[in-house]
Amino acid sequence: GQRVAHSFNVPNVIDYLDIAPNFGIETVRPPAHFVGRTLREIDLVARLQLTPIALRRGDSVTVNPHLEERIREGDELVLIGRDDQLGQLRD
Repeated sequence: GQRVAHSFNVPNVIDYLDIAPNFGIETVRPPAHFVGRTLREIDLVARLQLTPIALRRGDSVTVNPHLEERIREGDELVLIGRDDQLGQLRD
């Protein structure tokens, strides 16, 4: 139920997995302003307390991507964090 609800309500959310009360793992298409920037520059951990746990690029998946990884058009980020923090990324 939670997985489907998150995916239908937000266009850039590809998938969501509820892992504990108020915590989830979400796969998102990064917002346009992330493209061309590194994970270090975006700084999701400090800004939103979201941890990038994987980066999907085409058929390739990088688990625990390096902070110097630059986001490209078409990438998908897999993030873990509190639901309210995941929601801020969508705003």
